[in-house]
Amino acid sequence: MKIDLNDRVKGTLMGLAVGDALGYGTEFMPKTKVCFNYPDGLKRYSDIVESEWCTKDHIGHWTDDTDMMLAILDSLLDKKEIDLADIAKNFKAWKESSPWDIGMLTSDVLSNPKYLDNPVACAKKEWENSGRNSAGNGGIMRTSITAIWQYKDWKQVKENTANICRLTHYDPRCVSSCVVVAYIIHSILNDKTFTKRDLIEVSKEFDERTGKFIEIAYQPDITRLSLDGPGMGYTLKAMAAGIWAFNYAKDYMSGIQTVLLEGGDADTNCAVAGPILGAKYGFSSIPKHLITDLKEGKALEHKIDRLIKML
Repeated sequence: MKIDLNDRVKGTLMGLAVGDALGYGTEFMPKTKVCFNYPDGLKRYSDIVESEWCTKDHIGHWTDDTDMMLAILDSLLDKKEIDLADIAKNFKAWKESSPWDIGMLTSDVLSNPKYLDNPVACAKKEWENSGRNSAGNGGIMRTSITAIWQYKDWKQVKENTANICRLTHYDPRCVSSCVVVAYIIHSILNDKTFTKRDLIEVSKEFDERTGKFIEIAYQPDITRLSLDGPGMGYTLKAMAAGIWAFNYAKDYMSGIQTVLLEGGDADTNCAVAGPILGAKYGFSSIPKHLITDLKEGKALEHKIDRLIKML
């Protein structure tokens, strides 16, 4: 059955929010604990088990992954174009609203008093302060929307994706992984096929190290990604989870289930796999109860419908 563009676009962004909200249930857990807490899987928000990290008040809500995507979406709806200064302003306002979930690097960058004067310079400074070795997944978690705007024009999608990533995450591995995810979704929206070699070539423009993780994502054993192992918040691991889901998941839900049951930084891994699967299989592939039971889901759906009318 052919899936139309609107269903794919809606599937992309709702796929992110749903994956994020479900993945919260296994966030930062080792796989052994995930198996103990969820012997029958995690298929509804009500299945989520409270833990030292996962609190009752936030079950059924998305996390910072979707919040930051919304900062980009809100800017697009308002400005009707990519306005980097406006997106940075939205990021800053969100941070100052005291969100319950925010990444350490993102918080440090957005806390810089000079951030709005030169966001990229502030992001670069934090990266340099880390010894140029800070490649967290805070950029890739929100990046799926950059594949939608001007979705027919790969050159523009690539430029927008890289620029928005650098508003908080300057490391070239972050930029490379974001561009790879955008390329996958861009290809799906345009009914284009791609190969492993295509992804590696896209990634090499920004960082050669990305290719290794693309290679791993093209083998069927997801445990080889070691999503709950050291460096669980690494941007290239999140990218690999998304590529693996595209390659091996038979539908939206089975893909999300497999990724989140691996534990680790599961909400972000699912915020990368979710939009890829949502684009591939469409909004109609996402179980309805995960849409209706998602807190603030209706408001998000309304914004996505507005975006679709602008494309």
